[in-house]
Amino acid sequence: MTRHLGPANGGGSGAQVFSDEDGIKFVVKFKENPQGLRVLANELVSNKLGLYLEVPMPEGCVVDIPQEVINLTPAIGSARPTCPVTTGPHFGVRRLSDYWKTPPPGELSKIKNMDSVPGIFVFDLLTLNSDRKPEHLLLAKGDFDHAGRYVSAIDHGHCFGAPAWDVNIAQNVDRDNLQVIPGLMECVVGATPFQTFIDRLRSLDRTTIDTIINQIPADWGLSTAEMTALANFLEARKNRVEAILLNHRAQFPKWN
Repeated sequence: MTRHLGPANGGGSGAQVFSDEDGIKFVVKFKENPQGLRVLANELVSNKLGLYLEVPMPEGCVVDIPQEVINLTPAIGSARPTCPVTTGPHFGVRRLSDYWKTPPPGELSKIKNMDSVPGIFVFDLLTLNSDRKPEHLLLAKGDFDHAGRYVSAIDHGHCFGAPAWDVNIAQNVDRDNLQVIPGLMECVVGATPFQTFIDRLRSLDRTTIDTIINQIPADWGLSTAEMTALANFLEARKNRVEAILLNHRAQFPKWN
């Protein structure tokens, strides 16, 4: 990150917007965020899982902030209310351009990537995301279709039940956390709307899960036991998702 652009809109983590040397913008959550280090691990792991499943969401990564940028930016340095941020590692996610946050339910029916919406539900169930709400959906213009709007899922710091999950996460492996989102339920259409994403979920093996989890920086404080517990949880949880969806079939009015 080479330039600080200002605060991100909303959220309890105090995220800030930066750009890199190529001018690409990122929303960055700091190690020193008020919600704790586990939020960063949740964001990274859930983002990698979502991209594996091809769920619509901006790509995230581990980022560092040069000390000279911190020194030149009082908002994240000397004037920060709690303590100055360190150089990292932090979590950053690409900031979409020209987006509409918290879209009204009626606007969701106009999106161009409606066939991707079932993936959001599969993703939320796999990651035990308890924080899906309208403000965690964006409608953005596509890179190659500036006339259309495409839904994108964001803000996954509260996956795996909560930022305070621990080695006992397996206790939640059967938990039904499906959330009814007005407007989004109607975007699930057809006789087998989830099948593509269920097939991708079935292909998610232990090697891939371990590879994703092992990308968590040591500075984010997860113990080996906690990382193993998370991998065990995901390996078991992926086999529960389809049954939970079937239990909610009546809440998807266009799943026929």
